[in-house]
Amino acid sequence: MVYFSFGTVAVPQPEQIVQVAEALVALKRPFIWALRPFLQEHLPAQYKVSTADNFDPSAPYLIVPWAPQKRVLQHPSAGVFVSHCGWNSTLEAVSYGVPVVGWPMFADQHLNAIMLEQAGAAVMLKGTAVIGRVVPKEEIVDVVETVGGWKGSDGINQFRDTMQQLAQKVRGTTAPDGQSTMNFLSVVNQI
Repeated sequence: MVYFSFGTVAVPQPEQIVQVAEALVALKRPFIWALRPFLQEHLPAQYKVSTADNFDPSAPYLIVPWAPQKRVLQHPSAGVFVSHCGWNSTLEAVSYGVPVVGWPMFADQHLNAIMLEQAGAAVMLKGTAVIGRVVPKEEIVDVVETVGGWKGSDGINQFRDTMQQLAQKVRGTTAPDGQSTMNFLSVVNQI
C-alpha cells in the first residue's frame, strides 16, 4: 500500500493534484492519500470515487482529508510513504521502517529528504519546491515503483531493508536503557 501526504501546510498546484491522482491510480496498488478538502476540489470526477464523503469499499484506494499517519505507517501493508519530509513525518517513517519517496517543498524538508536518500532509505523527487514545476505522472510512478521494490525487483527491496535497519536503531536508542533515553534522563536530572 502507498501512503501519500503533502503535510498540513503545503498547497500544491491543481495540476499537480491531477498528476498525483493519475499516478496513484496507474500504480495499480492500494493507496491512502491524505488530501485536505479544499484540495480535493481539484480532483477529476473519476478520482472522487472513494473519498471520505463518498466512500466506495470496492475501490482500491481512499482519499481522506486527514489520516492517522502513525497508524497507517505501522500497518504491515504500508510499502511506500510519499512524503513532504517534514521532521515529524520523517521520524515516523523511520520509526516504522517505511521507505520514502521524498517530495520536499520548503523549510527543513529538503534536508530531511537528502538525509533519507543518503542513508539509502528514500529517493527524493528533484525540483518539487520549484514554483510552477509539475511532477509528471510517469516520474511519480517510476520513483514509487522503485522505492516500493515493485519495479524490476528480484524480491529484495533495499529501501525497505535500510529503513527497517534504521527503525531497529531507533527502537534500540529509545529503549529504557538506550542512549537517547539515558541522555534525556541525564538532562532531566540536572533540572
